[in-house]
Amino acid sequence: MKKVAKNSVLMERLHKGFVLTCLGITIYGMTEMGMRWYRYFTVLRPQIKEKERLDKLQLLAEGSSDVLIDTAANLKM
Repeated sequence: MKKVAKNSVLMERLHKGFVLTCLGITIYGMTEMGMRWYRYFTVLRPQIKEKERLDKLQLLAEGSSDVLIDTAANLKM
């Protein structure tokens, strides 16, 4: 069996710990991104679409009102 220097073993353990930490952070980040993506498409986007639809209906209702009367003075050229 080959003898390994003590510093080398220590460095290997530190490197392994660092790599596993990076993998853990990556997996956590991807999970968080997936949850936000799912929430956007299932909750937020439908709410935004509904609000836009209601705003358009409100604008159409304001424009089609018979109560609005043209009060501008007649222009003579």
